[in-house]
Amino acid sequence: CDETRIAYESILSRFHSHHITRNALASVYQCIDGNSSREIAEYDKIIAAGRAEVAPIMYYGRNGDGGYDFFANVRASRADALRSERRYSEAMSDAEWLISQYPGSARGYVIRATVHDGLHDSIRALEDSEQALAIAPYHHSARFHKLWALLHLKRYEDAVSYASWLVAKNPDPSYAYDYYYVRGLAQYRLGRGEEALHDILTAAAADEFSNRRITTQMRQSGYLEVAPNALGKPFDVTSKAFHNALEACMIDPECIRI
Repeated sequence: CDETRIAYESILSRFHSHHITRNALASVYQCIDGNSSREIAEYDKIIAAGRAEVAPIMYYGRNGDGGYDFFANVRASRADALRSERRYSEAMSDAEWLISQYPGSARGYVIRATVHDGLHDSIRALEDSEQALAIAPYHHSARFHKLWALLHLKRYEDAVSYASWLVAKNPDPSYAYDYYYVRGLAQYRLGRGEEALHDILTAAAADEFSNRRITTQMRQSGYLEVAPNALGKPFDVTSKAFHNALEACMIDPECIRI
């Protein structure tokens, strides 16, 4: 990332208004910093140039993103970054603008759903997820946020049913690990230990983030010991230690936090 940063900054020192490069530099700053402060600052500079200047720029993936012009694409990226920094009111403003300009695109509704989720407004998060799915029925993020909204609303049976339908449509865990993980959490809340064990184990085996998430919770609950040099790394789900810890965790109603 740092080598790429040097190259992009060199270009921008000569071509200040090369907005494609600045947009790329924003994501590089996020890679280097681990937060979105400098990323957002670069998006701000592009947006400050105005839509008339920025919108005509062609970029890869435009037609696949609801036809967003480049200005709208940058605002969408900024909204995601603002949300990650918990600057919810600003993220909401970008999301509302995107929806007003592109009511036929699912992306704005998905972004607004994530903001509502950050604000713990699961009812509106569910509404926006369903609105996005009405536009784009196969939108993975919309499906995922609908599942999480159902989970946060404690509609566990609905979450299990919807996740089961999604798994049936796409059973490969290397693609559907989100569905397995959320279904496992819902099964856990319903007291179905065996089913929860299967789903969470499937997700942890297929996805590093799911693996770290459940490993961290088991470690914090005292069920799993992880060597200091292995913290943050995927844990071997085939090991006896992982299975024993997960089985114990399934019995404890406070082990897994949603």
